Amino acid sequence: MPIFARAPALKAIGLEGSYKILADFGDAVLAGRVSRFGIQPGAADRTAAEAALADMDLTALAERNVQTLSGGERQKVAIARALVNNPSTIVADEPTGNLDPARSLEIMTLLERINALGTTVVVVTHEKSLVNHFDKRVIMIDHGVVAATGVGRYEV
Repeated sequence: MPIFARAPALKAIGLEGSYKILADFGDAVLAGRVSRFGIQPGAADRTAAEAALADMDLTALAERNVQTLSGGERQKVAIARALVNNPSTIVADEPTGNLDPARSLEIMTLLERINALGTTVVVVTHEKSLVNHFDKRVIMIDHGVVAATGVGRYEV
C-alpha cells in the first residue's frame, strides 16, 4: 500500500508510531503535509516537504530508511513534519527525551530558531538545565496547577 494511502492513519497515530510503516523519512515529512487532507500529494506538497527537510538540514539523508535514524534525527524529522504545514504554533512534548546532552541542545536550538522566525513554540520538558540555558518564558506546572511563571529560569 503506498504511503499516501496510509496518510489518514498516520494523522491518527502520530509520527513516532508510524515509523514502522514508512519507507523513508522524506515520506514521513510529506505524509505530515497530506495527512490533514487525505489526498495524493501535489507539487506544492512536495516543495513544502523539501523545504522542511532543508530547514532541518536533512535533505541529503531523505532517502534513508526511517528505521536507521538516530533519536536526534527522528526528532528533527518530527519537527520537519510539523513545519511542513507552516503552523502558527508547535507543541513539542519532551522533544529531547532519550537524547544525549549535545543532541538535546541541538533540538532546542532548532526550536528556538523556529520561534525566532515567528512560530510560537511550546516545549514541555523536565530538563531543568536545558530550560535554564535559554532565556524564554517558563511556566512551571505542579499536579496540573500553575505553580510559577517567569522568564529565563526553571526556578521562577
